Amino acid sequence: MSNTIDIKVLVSLTVAVFAFSLFCLSYFGIYNLTDPTEFFRAYSAALTVTTSAVALLVWQGWKIPWLKGWLILVPNLNGTWEGVTKSDWVNPETNEKLNPITSLLIVKQSLFGMSCVVRTGEMTSFSISAGIERDPNNHIEKLVYTYRSEPKPGVAGRSAIHHGTAVLEFGTNPSWSLSGRYFTERNSTGEIELAFRNRRTNTQLTDEERKHPLDK
Repeated sequence: MSNTIDIKVLVSLTVAVFAFSLFCLSYFGIYNLTDPTEFFRAYSAALTVTTSAVALLVWQGWKIPWLKGWLILVPNLNGTWEGVTKSDWVNPETNEKLNPITSLLIVKQSLFGMSCVVRTGEMTSFSISAGIERDPNNHIEKLVYTYRSEPKPGVAGRSAIHHGTAVLEFGTNPSWSLSGRYFTERNSTGEIELAFRNRRTNTQLTDEERKHPLDK
């Protein structure tokens, strides 16, 4: 939790919301706080309001942009990212590297967890673990995930199931981007360059995007 939200600020806000709720219940004459019975009813009502506010924050409220930085510590990466994968693999038949491979990254993120799916014309990769690493001193945020990559039917002969790790730095200038490198257990490496497309999390490749450099 401490990696995604500022605990000290959250505690302070929780206390403030509870106190304000209790004040309003008394100020508007809903409960008489000098009466022990009504005080405990007011306490219960204020606790319900506070709990609901925290639950709303955890559910959807953390995505509100103006909370980023002082309360929420991580960016909202939910959605579809589009770009290319540049493999360092050299084709033994041509002794040349592949042309960039069109890639889609779909991120599903909550306040306390996330998953990533990468789609190319040849493979679909599913994250095993995923998270955001922060370097607040240098203002750097990175999406880091390990994944299992599964080939599409018909290409398993040239590209087997494998595992790997991707480390992508989040950028905002001039527009949202994710860029970095990936490493696999097959000793293959490469670069990934992505730009934010939209908030959809069910995106599929178009026929044009499914084309792979090795397709004949």
